[in-house]
Amino acid sequence: MIRVFFGTDTVQVREAAFSYVHEREGEGVTVVLVDGDSYEAGVYAAAVGGASLFGDETLYIIDTPSSTAAWYEETVAYLPELAASSSEFVMIEGGLLAPEKKK
Repeated sequence: MIRVFFGTDTVQVREAAFSYVHEREGEGVTVVLVDGDSYEAGVYAAAVGGASLFGDETLYIIDTPSSTAAWYEETVAYLPELAASSSEFVMIEGGLLAPEKKK
């Protein structure tokens, strides 16, 4: 499942996203941050293909993938797999153009 928090008011967007993440953390979900510093090609393949041995839920924060072209392209390419994954993905982004909103 993917939850996208986006908009031009970055403070409000980030507050809403992290409020949701903290709520999920309180439910025992493991949180993994993927941002511009930690992104590596193939991160989504590992995230959608991996499963916890103990049945723990994992929530991935995808923090502003548009910050680099390669990361953005990989994110868009993996949207169907992210949506179908048993893991949860929270994406934080700025304002989206109409084509991106439709995906």
